Amino acid sequence: MAEERMQDMEAAIEVGTNSKTMLSSYTEFDLSEIHLAVKVVSAPEKKGNIVLKF
Repeated sequence: MAEERMQDMEAAIEVGTNSKTMLSSYTEFDLSEIHLAVKVVSAPEKKGNIVLKF
């Protein structure tokens, strides 16, 4: 189970690091701005994606 979780985390990091060009539009937020990112993604008129930077 731990090995599978580690592989999942590595895959998520790979996608997040190298696949931003797959997103048509996105706004980046630092992890310290997560409260703002949640507000943006929860807005009724939300368009696009958010990317959290760690």
